[in-house]
Amino acid sequence: MEKETWLLWLLADSQLPTGGFVASAGLEAALQAGLVSEGAAEGASDSLTAFIKDSALNQARLALPFCSRVYEETAARLAQ
Repeated sequence: MEKETWLLWLLADSQLPTGGFVASAGLEAALQAGLVSEGAAEGASDSLTAFIKDSALNQARLALPFCSRVYEETAARLAQ
């Protein structure tokens, strides 16, 4: 099965994995699709490191607007 087809079936599945799978930012799916290598092979740590960096950056981009808004609202209320 092609990677793209497998990913589409994963997203279309009515039992889309949740819980720990979601907390890992899809690392298991990336491993199964071959997007991230595991093991001690040369370059394997680079793909895992890149996945972790990209995942952290995505989480920061998602959370920053919310955190910024809460900070601004709190500062405005404290200033009153």
